[in-house]
Amino acid sequence: LAVHAAAEDGEDIREDGAAGEGQLAALILALDLDLVDRGARVRAGVEAAPGLLAGAGAVGAVLLEGDPRFDHVEVGAFVDTPENIAAEPTDYRNGELSAGVEADNGIWYGLADLRGEFYNYDNAKRRNGTQIINDDRDRYEVYATLRAGAYANADTLIYLQGVYNQRNYRKMVDTTAIMERDSDGIYAALGVAYGDRDADDNWIDINAGLASQSYDNAFLPDIDTFGLQAESEWLIAPQLELSIDASRSIEENTLAGASGYVRSRLKIGLEYDVNELWTIGAEGRYTRNDFEINPASGRTGRKDDVYDSSLYVQYNIFDNYYVGLEYLHVDRDSTDSTVEYTQNAVLARVGLKY
Repeated sequence: LAVHAAAEDGEDIREDGAAGEGQLAALILALDLDLVDRGARVRAGVEAAPGLLAGAGAVGAVLLEGDPRFDHVEVGAFVDTPENIAAEPTDYRNGELSAGVEADNGIWYGLADLRGEFYNYDNAKRRNGTQIINDDRDRYEVYATLRAGAYANADTLIYLQGVYNQRNYRKMVDTTAIMERDSDGIYAALGVAYGDRDADDNWIDINAGLASQSYDNAFLPDIDTFGLQAESEWLIAPQLELSIDASRSIEENTLAGASGYVRSRLKIGLEYDVNELWTIGAEGRYTRNDFEINPASGRTGRKDDVYDSSLYVQYNIFDNYYVGLEYLHVDRDSTDSTVEYTQNAVLARVGLKY
C-alpha cells in the first residue's frame, strides 16, 4: 500500500509528467507494492512584467517557475531504479527553478530560459535485506534554452531551438570518492509550431535534431542520437479531445558501466467532456529505454520496453475544484528478464484548477 499526497501544477504524478491544469492533493493506492510513499509535491509558476519588451514592438514576459519535491516516489518508480536488486522504489527529493524571457510580436518570436534541478536520493533496501547506497545518484542539472523563429503565417511559427545542459554528480561521501559521472550535452533542432496551446482547440509543437551527451569519465561512452520533442492536441469531435506526444532524449542512470540511456516515447490520450460536471478519459504510452553500456564493464547491452495505460473519470464539484479516480497499469519487458515487472495502481485526486 502506497499513500502519496501531492500538490502540482501542470504535471501528472505518473512517471511521464503528463500535463494537467493544477492538482492539489493526490492519494495513490499501489496494489502490488509493499511500500509507503511519504510524498509531497508543490509546483507553482508566475508570469511577471508583461509588455517588458513593448518598446521593441513585442509583447514580452518574464517567466519564473519553481518545483520542489520531498520524499517522493513515482508510480512505476522501478523504471527509475535500473538495478534488479532493489526491493522497493527509492525515496528522493527533487527541486526545480526556472526563469526566462519571452517575446512575440506576431512576426518573430524569441525565448531564452534557464532551468536548474537537483536530486537527492535516500538509500534503499536490496531484496536480501541489505542496504543500497544511493549517494552516487545525487546531482544537480542546469539547462539553458534558446528558441528563435519567424511566423510563416498567423498560426504557424518556424523556429530553431538549442539547449545546452550540464549534469553534475556528487563527488565524495565522507572521505570516499564516487565514480565520476559528470557530463554536458547539447540539443540542436529545427521546429514548427501551429496554433496557440493556451487558446486554441487544435495545436502542435514539434522539433527534431541532434542530441549529444559527453561524459567526463572516459570509461563511460558518449551518446549521440536523433532527438525529438513533439506535443499536440486536437478537438476531433464536439467535447472529444485527442492528444499525441512523442519524444526521444538522453536520460541519466547509475547502472554500472552505463553512461545513460536513450529514451523513446509515444503517448496517445483521449478525453471526453460528458457535460459540465463529468469528464472521462483514457491514455496509452509506450517507452523504449536503450542503455549505452561500455562492453569493458562485463555487462551486455540492455533494452527495456515499458507499456502503461490508464482509464480515469473526473467530477467537477465547483468551477475550480474537482475529484477524480484513475486506474493505471504498467508493464516492463526487458532483455534482462530479472528487471521485468508489472504494476497496477488506483489514483484518487482532489484538485484545484486556477
